[in-house]
Amino acid sequence: MAKLNTLGLAAYTSPEGAPGHDVIVVVDGQPRSIEVKTRQFLRRATEITRWPVEMDKKGDADFFIFIELDLRTMAPTFYVLTNEQARAVHRSYLGGGNCYPPEVRKMIQPNDFSALRSDVQMKPSEEIRKLAVEHGITGDPAFIDVWADKISELSGETGDTSDEIEQLLINMRRANKIDPAVARSLFHRYMTTEKYPGIR
Repeated sequence: MAKLNTLGLAAYTSPEGAPGHDVIVVVDGQPRSIEVKTRQFLRRATEITRWPVEMDKKGDADFFIFIELDLRTMAPTFYVLTNEQARAVHRSYLGGGNCYPPEVRKMIQPNDFSALRSDVQMKPSEEIRKLAVEHGITGDPAFIDVWADKISELSGETGDTSDEIEQLLINMRRANKIDPAVARSLFHRYMTTEKYPGIR
């Protein structure tokens, strides 16, 4: 929390044992929840193999902060993830789940708190493009997409075809690169804030 305060963010810690999440931070005038996970290492950060996260209990957090703590210097390294990003690097198993450091490090720059600053938050389309690049996914439609669009055209339907951003989401889901819940959230935010602002 002290780190957030030094960045000019209003934040407070939830009381121990209280329901909810570890930290509340004010972003754009609104309270946002943060789930914090810390792991320690003695020589190399690669000694940290997981950050345990029970998404069924904590998956509604707005942000996740994963911390690597160097026990030689007590210097922390912070990784700040949005809910969508945390879900993208999460793997569930019976009774729990983990977010895996190698995937986190590929996706997130260390000590980058820009996700918590409303003035520099990425648009949904930018998040989608970033995820697609990280997973090596392009926006090229598959044969089935082209075929479906052609059938719709021949039948006289006038509905919109998928744009580049929607196609990136479709292709990432087909390749099982992102969680379905993440895809739905990104799609909803893209449609309601960029493609058709104001719709519900």
